[in-house]
Formats: sequence, C-alpha cells, structure tokens
Amino acid sequence: MYVAERATSADPVRWLLADEVGLGKTIEACLILNRLVHAGRIERCLVVAPQSLTVQWLGELWRKYHQVFTLLDSDRLADVARDFGADFNPFDVHRRAVIAMEMLLERPQLTAQAVAAGIDLLVVDEAQRLKRPPGHPGERLWRAVAPIADLGRDVLLLSATPLEDDAHGFFRLLQLLRPEEFPDDDFESRIAHGTPLPPCTSSTRRADIGGFPERVGVAVSAGASAFRRISDADVEHIVRSAPAPHAVARRDKIDRIQRACSSGAALSVVLGPDGDELRRHAQAMDATDWRIDWLVSGAVRWRAAKEKTLVFVAYRETLEMIRSALSQRAQLATGLFHEGLSVARRDTEVARFRELDGPSLLVSTESGGEGRNFEFCRRLVLFDLPWKPTVVEQRIGRLDRIGRRDPVEIVYFRPAGGIVADVVRLYESLGLFREPLAGLSRSSRILKARSRTLPSILPRR
Repeated sequence: MYVAERATSADPVRWLLADEVGLGKTIEACLILNRLVHAGRIERCLVVAPQSLTVQWLGELWRKYHQVFTLLDSDRLADVARDFGADFNPFDVHRRAVIAMEMLLERPQLTAQAVAAGIDLLVVDEAQRLKRPPGHPGERLWRAVAPIADLGRDVLLLSATPLEDDAHGFFRLLQLLRPEEFPDDDFESRIAHGTPLPPCTSSTRRADIGGFPERVGVAVSAGASAFRRISDADVEHIVRSAPAPHAVARRDKIDRIQRACSSGAALSVVLGPDGDELRRHAQAMDATDWRIDWLVSGAVRWRAAKEKTLVFVAYRETLEMIRSALSQRAQLATGLFHEGLSVARRDTEVARFRELDGPSLLVSTESGGEGRNFEFCRRLVLFDLPWKPTVVEQRIGRLDRIGRRDPVEIVYFRPAGGIVADVVRLYESLGLFREPLAGLSRSSRILKARSRTLPSILPRR
C-alpha cells in the first residue's frame, strides 16, 4: 500500500518496481492500476509479460481486483481480423489487454497499433529483458516497447533484478521512464557524484517487512569415487580443449561447455556428424550421473512423505533425461514445465502439481524461473547451476516468497572438480544459498569472491 501510494501521487505515474524476488511486485502493480482506473485517470491498459506469465496476470487481475482483461494471442487477433477487417486496430477492440513479449516480437506492427490507439497505462513485467547496450538503438524487445512508453503516459516496469547486466542497465530502465531526467548515457558521473535519483523507483527488501523463513542450503557432494567414474571420458575437458579461432567458434564453445555442465543429453543435441566420439562420452556420462542416483533415491522418499519438490534445469534435453530416469528407475510420473508447451498446458501442469494428489515432483527449464509461484513446495533442487547468480536467484525466488511459512530447502550439487565446482565455491562465498542477492550490500564482498574464482573458470571474450 505504501508503494502504491507513493507511485500514484505523481501524474503521470512512471515507476520502476524493483522489490526483491517474491515480495509482491505484481500485487503492487495491480493496486496502482486499480487506483488509476477507479480514479478515472486511465482507460486503455496494456500489460506486456513473458508468454509463460500472461494467463497468471489475467488471473491476478480478476481474482484480486475484478478487472477484466483480454489475452491478445494469435487466436484473439485472428478474431479481430475476421470480425472487423485485417487492418483494424486490435487495441481499439480490446482496451484492456495482456500480451506476450514474444507476440510483440513476432508481429512488429502491434507496436505501431498500440501507439496509434493511445495506451494510457503500460505495464512491463520482467523488465530486465529490455536491453539497450551503450551506443545501440536497443535490442528487439526494447524497440518494441519503447515507442509505447514514449507516449508520455503512465508506465510501470517490474523487475527483481534491474542490475542483471550492470548499473547501466538499471539506468537505462530509468531512462525509459524519465527521458528528461537522463538525456544522455553519462551514468558514470552520476554514480561518482552521488546524484540522487528522481522519485520513480522503489525497492523493498525482505528485512523491510520483517524477513522470510530462512534459506537452508543442502550441498550434495560427489566424492572422489563419483568423479573418477567419468574421468576416462572427461567431457568437460574435451570440450574446453577444442580450438576456437574466431568469435562464432568461441560463442559455440561457451554454449557447449555450459551444456556439458548440465548433461550429456544437452550437449549431444548440438554435436554434428563429426562429434560421434564426444557423443559417446556424453552418453556414458549420463549413464553414471551421480546426481540422477541421488535424485531417484530422494524422489521415492519425497513421494511417500507427500512433499512437493521443484527441480530446475537449463535445457529441455536435461529435463527429458531426468524424467525418463525417474520413470524407469523409480516408477515416478513427474510434472513438466518448459518453453515448448502451450501457455494453457503450462498452467495445467502447475495446477496439477499444486494439488495434494498431483505429482510430487515437477521438472522445469528456465521458463519457469520468472514470476511463477511455487511457495507450497518443500524443496528446490538446482540440478545444474547457471553461471549468472541472478538466474539462480530467480530460481530460488519461486519458493522463497510471500506466503511461505517453512524454511526454503535449496539442494545443489558440489562436484569434485571442474568448472561447476568453481561456480559452487563462488556462490557459497556470496552466500547465495543463505540469503537473497539484494542482501549483499557490500560490492567488495562480491568482487572479492569473484577475484578468487571467475578468472580461472570463464573464457575470455
């Protein structure tokens, strides 16, 4: 209520909601929207969100605020074209709409139509996806959203990780909100001189509201014996030893290293005809994966105890490998969540998982790492670890959020060697499995941990 009061005291309302993960940014945005509607300050509203969150936004707006919005998906756009003509503006038919970021990218004409219709309030969820590197006109999503924001009316940006790239990324979001306050990219001088920000952002931390149940990191160590099982087919070493003579080759090499750290299945799918030997090594690695042994053993106990467990992976191939192992070795059916499912199917999978008699375990790719609410789960299993701590924070935030009453059990795997072992040490140094990233108030702490690990594990660009 305090944040909504602050934001709506301005006219127009142009605000960045940058609370920590799980503190209710969606609720704050809906409060602001509801206030502006009932005060007669806005009529046309557009919510832009990742496709996986669009239906969730519709539900939040209706269940909590009785606001009826329309999902502008391909079927609804086809209905508008059939009923009113191919060139008719869909935002003139549906004045309060939710649209997927992916749809804006797929159909660039929608941006021009939204501008022509005159959107009174633009809401952008997961706004850290809006990127504009220095000296660049902006990536595609930025260019799709910026003209609507430039209408000069009300804009709400939501992001738990506005510093995902760097401080410049944060300032560019403010630039989108207050272009008159940030006419250029001279952010360094503002930082150096401590120039106060205009009143356009709020960032609530857990400590501000009394804190949440604690995070409990559970490290599962491989031990030397498990590591030796794959030493003869050291996939990571083979991939890292491959030559990378130019930028494209270096980019592909980094992708292969990350896939190898996830699973042999994830690596195999990107190998060409000349990669048969490496593919055999990758398959052998999966056949003796000690993480799968641990997961199969635990899943049986969790099902008997009726405990819900969310497992995160980086790649769909890893997801399918895990589900197959659980089905064959534990006779366990699991839920799934990935970008290849339709929006309706994803919501169905989450609803089934939430039910007491539904699956005890759901395996998700990164598409489930933004905005979804899984606070009812007993534990989170980080099957693989992304190299960006903000992505790990997004994963943990699915459980560590408002409404949770029990400690958050965060399971991660600590191998005996390799890049992942270095990444684990870095994250443990940061305290990532014990407290949110926003709680790391001293940048020197991050730099100190980074200096001990990152230079030795990440390829130079």
